[in-house]
Amino acid sequence: MPRTVDEAAHARRRNGFLDAAQRLIETKGYARMTIEDVLKELGTSKGALYHYFDSKQAILEGIVVRFTDVAEAHLRRNAADTDVPALDRLRQFFATMGQWKVERREALLATLPLWLSDDNAIVRQKLRARAIERITPWLTQIVDQGVREGVFTTRYPDQIGRLLIGLGHDVNEVLFPLLFADRGDSGGLLQVERTLAAYTDALERLLGAPEGSLAALVNRDQLQLWFDAAHEQAHYSDDANVKGKNDDRVH
Repeated sequence: MPRTVDEAAHARRRNGFLDAAQRLIETKGYARMTIEDVLKELGTSKGALYHYFDSKQAILEGIVVRFTDVAEAHLRRNAADTDVPALDRLRQFFATMGQWKVERREALLATLPLWLSDDNAIVRQKLRARAIERITPWLTQIVDQGVREGVFTTRYPDQIGRLLIGLGHDVNEVLFPLLFADRGDSGGLLQVERTLAAYTDALERLLGAPEGSLAALVNRDQLQLWFDAAHEQAHYSDDANVKGKNDDRVH
C-alpha cells in the first residue's frame, strides 16, 4: 500500500531546511556555507536533508524560488485586475514591493555587507535569472495594456519586462550600499533621492511613459525610514565595537 504524504508537514519540513540555509547565507555567505552547517543548525541527519534536497545547489534554488514567488504573487494579483489602468497597476506593484522591503529593513540592512560580497555573488545571479523567468510575463501584460491604452509608447513591449527587472536589481545594488555607507546623514539621503530619481527617469523613458508619471516611486517617507534604521544600526555597531575594545583592555 503506497505511503500517504502529509503535504503540509512536508512543506513545513522543507521550509525549515530553507530557513536554516538562508540564516547561514546571511551570516556566513553562500560560498562558505556547507551541507554540514545546515545539518548542525537543525540537529538533523544527511538522510533527512537529502529527502528534500540532493545538493547545496538545490537548496540555493529553493531559496531563490521563495524570494521570487513573493514578487510574482503581487504581480499575479495585479494581473487579475485588468480594469485598473496599466500605469496605476505598475505604480502599485513597485509600491507594494517597496513596502515589503521597508517592513524588513532592519534584517535587510543587517545582512547587506555579506549579501553584496563575492561570497553571495552566485545567489544574486540566480535570483536575477529566476526573477527574469518568472516575473517578466506579468510585467509584459501590464506593458501591453499600457501600449493599448496609449500611456506607454515603447516599440518593444515584449522585451521591456526583462529590462525593467534588470533595472530593479541594479537599483537595489546601487542604493543599498549608499544607505549603509552614509549612515543616515542628510547629504546621503539627498544622494539616494537623486539616484532613485535617475532610475525612475530611465524607467519612464524605457516605457515611453509621460515624464513624471512614475514620480511616486520616489517615496521620501520610505527612504527616511531606511536611513533611520541604518543610522540606528550603525550606532549599535559602534557601541559594540567600543565595548569590545574595552573588554580587550580589561583582559
